[in-house]
Amino acid sequence: MGLELVAAYSFVKAGALVAAGLAALGMLNARISVAANNWIEGLALRYESRLAGRLADHVLPYLGRATGRHLIEIALGAFLFAAVYLIEGIGLWRCYRWAEYLTIGVSASFLPFELIAIFRHPTLPLVVTFVLNVGVVAFLAWQVIVADAATKQPRPRR
Repeated sequence: MGLELVAAYSFVKAGALVAAGLAALGMLNARISVAANNWIEGLALRYESRLAGRLADHVLPYLGRATGRHLIEIALGAFLFAAVYLIEGIGLWRCYRWAEYLTIGVSASFLPFELIAIFRHPTLPLVVTFVLNVGVVAFLAWQVIVADAATKQPRPRR
């Protein structure tokens, strides 16, 4: 059951990245770009939300400076990481050992960057993501250690 939960988490991350990549490609269309800017501004003003306001403060200046090349690079990066998460998810769902190692490596490689982000600007989503990823790495490492210990055969005596 644990591997399936981690696989589902990988599928969710892959889906979010595909959506981000499609959004970046959609921003290449000037009408969509203007509509997105208006939507973000309207969201911040309509709901007077601190989160929406922060989103608008961070995203709008970047969207104004982003070139077509930047948007394509963002989309390609998002699709590449989505593919990695999709491969992880499929491998974990099918209980392949290589998928556990891949997920440990990929998830652990992001932990230092997540910690830096938390120390620079702590937010609940960053902390939750960090805790989830630490839990995934710890769970999979435990799975690998237990499975490897169970498969080791004692050496024959001479």
